[in-house]
Amino acid sequence: MQGWVLKIILSRKGFDSSSGNGPSPILPDGTLLSFPIPQGRALNKFSDIKLPKHVIKLLKRRHENYYTLIKELLPKYNSGKNCHLDPDIYSEALQRKAGWRGVFGQSTAQTHLENQGVWQGEGKTPDAGDIFLFFGYFRKTKADKDGKLHFIGPGLHVIYGYMEAGAVINLKTQRDKVPAFASEHPHVKESDNNRADNTIYIARKKLSWNKNVKGWGYFKYNEKLHLLTKPSLSRSKWQLPDCFNRNTPISYHTKDSKKKGYFQSSNRGQEFVIQPNDGIKSWAKKLIKESVKG
Repeated sequence: MQGWVLKIILSRKGFDSSSGNGPSPILPDGTLLSFPIPQGRALNKFSDIKLPKHVIKLLKRRHENYYTLIKELLPKYNSGKNCHLDPDIYSEALQRKAGWRGVFGQSTAQTHLENQGVWQGEGKTPDAGDIFLFFGYFRKTKADKDGKLHFIGPGLHVIYGYMEAGAVINLKTQRDKVPAFASEHPHVKESDNNRADNTIYIARKKLSWNKNVKGWGYFKYNEKLHLLTKPSLSRSKWQLPDCFNRNTPISYHTKDSKKKGYFQSSNRGQEFVIQPNDGIKSWAKKLIKESVKG
């Protein structure tokens, strides 16, 4: 697209204190397992969403789907059995069609993304796509002597996964372009998703800057790489690297968001679009590179 400039988006997703009434878990091996938000009208059920095979083994087969794990960690959970599986970046969550790649949908905040200059999919696919860094509300977990998991420690904002956009499809005008592997995504298959701004982002097969790494994925927790929350402060008070200065444009934030000793993240908005400098681009790429090592 003429004039298109890469953006980096901090995209808030998963359980929180209002959607799900609790955190997602950092599992004992460090796996960051984001619980998708409950949604009564959704077609997916938590019990249909399979845990990664290595997690099933880690938990000694106590759990094989999201629902039983949620009920163990959050015994008072009562927000429903159906969920909005988005972003869909855990490959083993469902049975997949050939060629499956990570998919992320947006409608509520799609206008905001477009207004911030996020690639809208017109014209030739660019050489590099916008980078979504998904973050959410997490707590560490520990197993007791019977193997039952419990939350421990404070609530944290943590970056748990990524996607580099390789295609953008407006589902009102371009539904015929949806690949077969994306047909089960909730923004495609659910009946109430016929809004003009309903859009899906499909990950690149490989990162534009590293052809050995998938264009989407999730992480195992590394405090130096993934922790946004500044230790000993509330989870919305962040520590950002020096490449984020007071004048770095981040949507839903102002220069006053940079406080003495921390960055005050906004309670408003799902998609925080960063107009990045070279340092921020390098930070995002290094975060992904170091996270998917080995």
